[in-house]
Amino acid sequence: WSTAIDPSQEAVEIVATPAAKLAAEAVLAEPYAEYQSEMSNGRRMNVVKDGHTLIVQYGRRVPRQLQHDGHGRFVSNDRRFVLRFGLDDGGRPYAVSLSLPAALA
Repeated sequence: WSTAIDPSQEAVEIVATPAAKLAAEAVLAEPYAEYQSEMSNGRRMNVVKDGHTLIVQYGRRVPRQLQHDGHGRFVSNDRRFVLRFGLDDGGRPYAVSLSLPAALA
């Protein structure tokens, strides 16, 4: 079975868990938040909260605005960038996971 799907159009479904929703709500509840992470591939990611919007800069890429989707994820308007948080033992956001097109990784 061969399909001619353009790699830039490939997508995966990501299901939100109750923990993901709680983590997103914790991020939204903070009046000001800034997160800096070194990702598993060595690139840095900066996240700044601006109201209900997160501004994400991954590596040297142009910053993207992400909105909460109500299911525990923050997504870009084109839905190609998806950011999720984890919670530490105290219920504070700490870990991040970024999904993006492979060509931009």
